[in-house]
Amino acid sequence: MVIPTETGTDSSVILSDVAIAASSETHSLEEERASTKIQAVYRGHMARPSFRLPRARIIKLQALVRGHLVRRQALVTLLCIYTIVRFQTQLLRKMYDFFFNVQILYL
Repeated sequence: MVIPTETGTDSSVILSDVAIAASSETHSLEEERASTKIQAVYRGHMARPSFRLPRARIIKLQALVRGHLVRRQALVTLLCIYTIVRFQTQLLRKMYDFFFNVQILYL
Protein backbone atom coordinates (compact mmCIF):
# COMPACT_ATOMS: atom_id res chain seq x y z
CA MET A 1 0.00 0.00 0.00
CA VAL A 2 1.49 3.26 -1.08
CA ILE A 3 0.43 6.44 0.59
CA PRO A 4 1.74 9.58 -1.05
CA THR A 5 3.08 12.18 1.34
CA GLU A 6 3.86 15.87 1.04
CA THR A 7 7.58 15.26 1.08
CA GLY A 8 7.32 12.91 -1.79
CA THR A 9 8.75 9.90 0.06
CA ASP A 10 7.14 6.57 -0.27
CA SER A 11 5.21 5.68 2.90
CA SER A 12 5.21 1.99 1.93
CA VAL A 13 8.74 1.80 3.29
CA ILE A 14 7.55 3.23 6.60
CA LEU A 15 4.60 0.83 6.76
CA SER A 16 6.78 -2.16 5.98
CA ASP A 17 9.18 -1.09 8.73
CA VAL A 18 6.25 -0.93 11.16
CA ALA A 19 5.04 -4.35 10.02
CA ILE A 20 8.50 -5.83 10.48
CA ALA A 21 8.77 -4.28 13.94
CA ALA A 22 5.34 -5.64 14.91
CA SER A 23 6.22 -9.05 13.52
CA SER A 24 9.52 -8.94 15.35
CA GLU A 25 7.76 -8.03 18.62
CA THR A 26 5.27 -10.87 18.16
CA HIS A 27 8.07 -13.28 17.38
CA SER A 28 10.12 -12.20 20.40
CA LEU A 29 7.00 -12.47 22.60
CA GLU A 30 6.44 -16.04 21.39
CA GLU A 31 10.09 -16.87 22.01
CA GLU A 32 9.89 -15.37 25.49
CA ARG A 33 6.80 -17.42 26.33
CA ALA A 34 8.41 -20.57 24.95
CA SER A 35 11.62 -20.00 26.89
CA THR A 36 9.62 -19.32 30.07
CA LYS A 37 7.73 -22.58 29.58
CA ILE A 38 10.97 -24.51 28.98
CA GLN A 39 12.55 -22.98 32.08
CA ALA A 40 9.51 -23.84 34.20
CA VAL A 41 9.54 -27.45 33.03
CA TYR A 42 13.30 -27.73 33.62
CA ARG A 43 13.11 -26.19 37.09
CA GLY A 44 10.23 -28.50 37.97
CA HIS A 45 12.26 -31.47 36.76
CA MET A 46 15.25 -30.39 38.85
CA ALA A 47 13.15 -29.70 41.96
CA ARG A 48 11.22 -32.99 42.01
CA PRO A 49 13.97 -35.14 43.59
CA SER A 50 14.41 -32.65 46.42
CA PHE A 51 10.70 -33.04 47.25
CA ARG A 52 10.61 -36.83 46.99
CA LEU A 53 12.84 -37.54 50.00
CA PRO A 54 10.99 -35.30 52.48
CA ARG A 55 7.70 -36.59 51.12
CA ALA A 56 8.80 -40.19 51.69
CA ARG A 57 9.85 -39.29 55.23
CA ILE A 58 6.51 -37.62 55.91
CA ILE A 59 4.67 -40.71 54.65
CA LYS A 60 6.82 -42.91 56.90
CA LEU A 61 6.12 -40.66 59.90
CA GLN A 62 2.38 -40.72 59.17
CA ALA A 63 2.45 -44.52 59.03
CA LEU A 64 4.24 -44.68 62.39
CA VAL A 65 1.78 -42.28 64.02
CA ARG A 66 -1.23 -44.08 62.59
CA GLY A 67 0.17 -47.43 63.74
CA HIS A 68 0.66 -46.02 67.24
CA LEU A 69 -2.90 -44.68 67.30
CA VAL A 70 -4.33 -48.01 66.13
CA ARG A 71 -2.38 -49.93 68.78
CA ARG A 72 -3.52 -47.49 71.46
CA GLN A 73 -7.15 -47.83 70.32
CA ALA A 74 -6.82 -51.63 70.36
CA LEU A 75 -5.47 -51.46 73.92
CA VAL A 76 -8.39 -49.27 75.03
CA THR A 77 -10.84 -51.68 73.38
CA LEU A 78 -9.24 -54.67 75.11
CA LEU A 79 -9.37 -52.90 78.47
CA CYS A 80 -13.07 -52.14 77.95
CA ILE A 81 -13.78 -55.77 77.05
CA TYR A 82 -11.78 -56.93 80.09
CA THR A 83 -13.82 -54.59 82.33
CA ILE A 84 -17.11 -55.85 80.89
CA VAL A 85 -16.07 -59.49 81.35
CA ARG A 86 -15.02 -58.78 84.93
CA PHE A 87 -18.36 -57.09 85.61
CA GLN A 88 -20.25 -60.04 84.10
CA THR A 89 -18.22 -62.45 86.23
CA GLN A 90 -19.05 -60.53 89.40
CA LEU A 91 -22.73 -60.40 88.48
CA LEU A 92 -22.87 -64.13 87.73
CA ARG A 93 -21.11 -64.87 91.04
CA LYS A 94 -23.68 -62.78 92.93
CA MET A 95 -26.55 -64.49 91.10
CA TYR A 96 -25.02 -67.90 91.82
CA ASP A 97 -24.57 -67.07 95.52
CA PHE A 98 -28.11 -65.73 95.74
CA PHE A 99 -29.57 -68.79 94.01
CA PHE A 100 -27.81 -71.28 96.30
CA ASN A 101 -28.51 -69.24 99.43
CA VAL A 102 -32.21 -69.19 98.59
CA GLN A 103 -32.29 -72.95 97.94
CA ILE A 104 -30.48 -73.67 101.18
CA LEU A 105 -33.05 -71.61 103.09
CA TYR A 106 -35.99 -73.53 101.58
CA LEU A 107 -34.54 -77.00 102.02
